[in-house]
Parts: sequence; C-alpha cells; structure tokens
Amino acid sequence: MDKAKKFLKKLSETQQDEIDKILYKIEHGEIQGLDIKKLKGRQNLYRVRIGDIRIVFYKEGGISNVIFIGRRGDSKYERF
Repeated sequence: MDKAKKFLKKLSETQQDEIDKILYKIEHGEIQGLDIKKLKGRQNLYRVRIGDIRIVFYKEGGISNVIFIGRRGDSKYERF
C-alpha cells in the first residue's frame, strides 16, 4: 500500500475530506486561498499546510505532482 494512502487512512473522515479537497485544488490549479509556500533552495517545489499536516508537491509546466503527505515533524518531510 502506498505510504500516503496508509497515512490518510489513519486520519479522521473530516481531515480526509479536507485533504481530498486540497488535492483536487492542486490537481486543477485552483491554489488561491491555500497556505502554499515555495520551499527554499528547491526549484518548483511547494508545500501546503493544513494544521500539522503537510502536502509537498512540485509543478512542472501545467502539471502538479504530489510527492509527500505527512505530519510536520515527520523526518521524511524534513528532507525537503
């Protein structure tokens, strides 16, 4: 099972719905109003913040690809 899917299964339904809506917005380029920040030292790499959950994605051309979904303190998030 994908690590992101496994992480999402552990969340409440409310959090899952909120993340699904944000992923939809990222996928369709509707990023206004989201807490998005470009990551320092990385080209085309961004993060969206939802409380202590982070979604890291990159934009290439008109396409956005999610590469990480997890908590802020997760060591995998720290490497970005």
